[in-house]
Amino acid sequence: MTKLNRALTRSRKMIMAMYAALMSLVLAATPVYASTTDIGGIIDSVISFLAWGVGGIGGFLAIFGIVTLGIGFSGDNASEKQKGIIGLVGGIIVIGAAILIGAIGPTLISAPTFP
Repeated sequence: MTKLNRALTRSRKMIMAMYAALMSLVLAATPVYASTTDIGGIIDSVISFLAWGVGGIGGFLAIFGIVTLGIGFSGDNASEKQKGIIGLVGGIIVIGAAILIGAIGPTLISAPTFP
């Protein structure tokens, strides 16, 4: 039984190695085309992604602050209440920064357009 297990393990390793080699060849042979005509659209999409990411982090901080505040009230712990309020206010500020980035970010950057 152990000889069979070793043979199966060896064949699995060989199959995985062949699969990895085949996938690396396929991915290495894929052409990549770069466009220099739509720099403004690329910058706009990066700014919107940045605003989305910052908003997500702010939402996480606000939820974490609410949970910490609830734990502070349930245990009547002043330091936990303080940490919760600070986390909630910090999350709201970060969400406001994300809204600000999304609103005025694209207008601050004027991207050059190439013919």
